[in-house]
Amino acid sequence: MNQNAELFRSVQGAAQMGIESIELLLDKTEHEGIRTEMLHQLSEYKKSEQKALEGLKEAGEKPKMRNPLTRAGTWMGIQMDTLVDQSPSHLADMLIQGSTMGVIELTRARAACPDAGEKAHKLASDFLQNEDQAIDRLKNFL
Repeated sequence: MNQNAELFRSVQGAAQMGIESIELLLDKTEHEGIRTEMLHQLSEYKKSEQKALEGLKEAGEKPKMRNPLTRAGTWMGIQMDTLVDQSPSHLADMLIQGSTMGVIELTRARAACPDAGEKAHKLASDFLQNEDQAIDRLKNFL
């Protein structure tokens, strides 16, 4: 197993999930503060995904594409979860939960890839740091 590729794929998958979720949530609010935060997170996710894709390419590996059924489940979950409550507080809660799940998954991936190179570990660390900072900023909307 190529641990560099595995760690890059994990970052790419977490970023991809964040991108898809935020793109769906942006349509749910006109609140400028939470929209600004979502757009900032979206930008960070896109940067991380791009770096992960570059790392995979350098390693001669292919990116991980999300299963269409998983994507449909994400869409349905967001639609159902925002059906009644689209308040900034509720959206922040959803984003915090998603970011927390991403932190857990990527922390596990880092532990499973101790021999991955410095570049892969740095990208994962930067991603985790961005998630922690986003969670802290989102708490202001609760």
